[in-house]
Amino acid sequence: MLLKSQRRLVTQMKDMSFVSSGSSTASPECASPDTSLLGADCGYCHTDEENNCSEISTNNRSKISTNNHSKISTNNIRSNNTSDTISNSMSNNTETSAFPKNELISSPTDEFIDDEPPLTTVKKKDIENEIQVLMTQANIDHSNKQLTFALMNLISAMEKQKILYGHDCIQVAKNLVKVGIIYMELGSFDDSLAKFTESVAMKQKLSLIQADLSTAKTYRHIAKVHSLMGRNDKAKEALTECLRLHCAVLGEDNPMNATVCRSLGRLHIKTGDADAAARMFEESRRLNILGNGEDYGGNMELLEQLGKIYLDRGDYHGAIDSFCENIRLKTLEVDGGGRVGDARHDMADLATSWQNLGEAHERNNDLDEGLAGFRKSLEIYEDIGFSGEHPYVTNTTQEIRRMEIKKSEDCNEY
Repeated sequence: MLLKSQRRLVTQMKDMSFVSSGSSTASPECASPDTSLLGADCGYCHTDEENNCSEISTNNRSKISTNNHSKISTNNIRSNNTSDTISNSMSNNTETSAFPKNELISSPTDEFIDDEPPLTTVKKKDIENEIQVLMTQANIDHSNKQLTFALMNLISAMEKQKILYGHDCIQVAKNLVKVGIIYMELGSFDDSLAKFTESVAMKQKLSLIQADLSTAKTYRHIAKVHSLMGRNDKAKEALTECLRLHCAVLGEDNPMNATVCRSLGRLHIKTGDADAAARMFEESRRLNILGNGEDYGGNMELLEQLGKIYLDRGDYHGAIDSFCENIRLKTLEVDGGGRVGDARHDMADLATSWQNLGEAHERNNDLDEGLAGFRKSLEIYEDIGFSGEHPYVTNTTQEIRRMEIKKSEDCNEY
């Protein structure tokens, strides 16, 4: 940008050009537009007929130097001799000023313009398109298990999002979770936890925690990483916070809370807290029934876990009820065709449930019902096509024989 003093110098140089080109004795070459500022030593005036051009140019330079030398020097013009500066400019056959070439005339004011103007609409659109391309490629790489490439593209997308939206924004917070998931899949658990934690902290800064259900999902990821690292207590803390956020956003009776309750129950089993596990499994089952009805197959696992907990507690009636309901749901599943391509597995699970029920009856001192359960189990194994040497068939046969002996001994006592 030019200052006022510098603009005055440009004006003076143009005046000089006008005087020089206005002489009637100047040669055609000196009067040409490209050489209007050329002086006596320009290299173009070599004949006696062209001396007038040199004299006029010299006189003009002398006048300008005499009248304006003090003004030019006080305005910080870099050359100490204005005449020499103009002469050098003319010898180069270019219209140059006595100030640096990189100072452009961009405004009539003496104020300088900011070096980094705000992003234009076009530039913002370009960055948005670049982000979209990077995100799409990251998803493709992730689907193809190219985790390293997916990670690189996600990180690049986040850097551009920071330019467009600022360092702390919801877009970056969401991508931090995706980066954390990839780190987890790569087995880099510390990096994964760091990204998940950073995402939660960013949402807290943006006051989005209570209103954003995705934060609860982030806590589930944190719990999974802690569980993979064998830190089950830390995992329970994260899942407990996840459940709290679910209830705060959705309400305590929302069926979507059932999955979190089930996961929390499994962690309680791992840490040996059977009572807390039973409470979580019961709550999960209640919510599933609210959302999907009494015949919901997702409760089969919960009923089996509850039956085992009740059996260990000595609550045999509770165990029998749980195993009976579990058998009812599994029978509905098998009769309905079972899981696609997995009917034999479903029938084997059903046989195991009959054995669990038989054990509960036996421990409740009901050997007849106990034997009935194991015999039903053996029948299912035979229907599947397991041979007599199959471990499942062998073990079930031994249990039946043991219980028959026990029943016989009990009868002999009377």
